[in-house]
Amino acid sequence: MKETSPLEKATQAAYRLLLIRSRSVKELRERLLRKGFAEDTVLQAIEKLRRQGYLDDRAFARSQARRLAAKFEGNLRIELELKEHGLDRDEIAAALAEARSDLTEAQAVERLIRRKMKAEFGKDEKRKLVQSLMRKGFPAGLIFEVLDRVRKGDVHGDD
Repeated sequence: MKETSPLEKATQAAYRLLLIRSRSVKELRERLLRKGFAEDTVLQAIEKLRRQGYLDDRAFARSQARRLAAKFEGNLRIELELKEHGLDRDEIAAALAEARSDLTEAQAVERLIRRKMKAEFGKDEKRKLVQSLMRKGFPAGLIFEVLDRVRKGDVHGDD
């Protein structure tokens, strides 16, 4: 029986990891190194996966940015998450622009505000809403601008 090479073992491990969910090059590299594969073997396996089309940071960035934008996350949160995956500035900017082509950040804030606003909307509710939106990665200025517009009844705004 033929023994499997370290490269083949690393490639098989990478396939299994990618079956669970898509990953960036950085993530996959880190996971394979933690599994005990040698650096050069990991780099060879990653290159093989790139050539086969199973590993593509640009596609990964677009997919993650769309997923987060659909969950009404702010640009800051999306950028942070993509940076954590080891993606570069250009990939992040392109992915964010594509993700925001359907729903702008201002439109996302407006939908979240409208969803959470109640007829009686006092200071405490406003504070909680603003804090919630800031945690989602929306800038405070945009939140207050849209909140004022929604409270005044301007449905369409300038987005």
